[in-house]
Amino acid sequence: MDRRIGGKNVVRPLNSIIETTRYNASDFHTAAWKGSRYGTKQLGLPIQPTTELLFYRADLLAEAGIQVPATAEDILLASKTLHGAYPGVSGIVMNYGRGTPVAHTFVQTLADFGQPIINLPKLVDEFDVGEITGEHFRPMIDTAVGRQTAEYLLALREHSHPESLKCNWDRRIAIFAAGNAAMTYGWSVRAAAFELQQQAPAHGKVDFTVHPPAKGQRPVSPIGGFSLAIPTRLKDDRVQAAWKVMEFLTRPEMMKWYVQNGNLTSPRFSTSADPEVQSFSKLIGRVDAMERRGDIQHWPRPPIPEFASILNILGERIHDMLKGFILRAAVQNSATVAPG
Repeated sequence: MDRRIGGKNVVRPLNSIIETTRYNASDFHTAAWKGSRYGTKQLGLPIQPTTELLFYRADLLAEAGIQVPATAEDILLASKTLHGAYPGVSGIVMNYGRGTPVAHTFVQTLADFGQPIINLPKLVDEFDVGEITGEHFRPMIDTAVGRQTAEYLLALREHSHPESLKCNWDRRIAIFAAGNAAMTYGWSVRAAAFELQQQAPAHGKVDFTVHPPAKGQRPVSPIGGFSLAIPTRLKDDRVQAAWKVMEFLTRPEMMKWYVQNGNLTSPRFSTSADPEVQSFSKLIGRVDAMERRGDIQHWPRPPIPEFASILNILGERIHDMLKGFILRAAVQNSATVAPG
């Protein structure tokens, strides 16, 4: 998250307000709280974080005798086994649409293989995004892990829904909810498409798990979503009123109300532990457990101004790779220079 647009600070840091009001942030999920920060400055209060998970048709996996995928390799095997095994059902539907959709897919899958998109400092079992300087900005795409990630996405393409190369987040989840794919990666907040829509063919048949990592890596589910912030240009006499509204809208009782009205996400431990919330959807408690284990991280999408530019490049090149354009161009070039 960069709080500058056109070189100007547009979001007001909340540090002084938090300190003055003695605001207690300990009830927020750590990943959601850190995801609303830039450097040492807290810029927002989380209101709708969302975690990318693996959604899978528990009924189809059980009928085929397939265990819940625990690794990326398991996903590849399951998608191959289930692809076409049932009429009109693909093994998996992927977010391979040109531009940001496929760029996000690459970045988040790269994390499953144990590497961030830039050269972030390594901590014990994650990466540090608190202070990114110098060599830590260096892109980490043309690496052995980057190649493994690309090869994995290419392999999944063979067992994915034919519309995957056109999919964005809405299209992907719609195909899965309609019962036309056995698995998909998806943001937790979008589970409402089949969790709350009783007419959806996938309703009542879906289960969830953390982003399965490559063999030997720890699970990492990326976090995204929304936070409330205060514009820098807001007049000082209105800042306190804005803060009170933000504080009210992110209270545990409000988070519970959001869940009960169809928002399948909670950034607060207390809300997630509420029996009424847990009875509304098993997803809430599952994501809360993932947060407690440290499976939810925001380093796969580091808060740097250049992130959008990196996505722009990946969104074109990875899509071309998946469509076979890059390979064909390479073959044509070699044929042109071949002797005789």
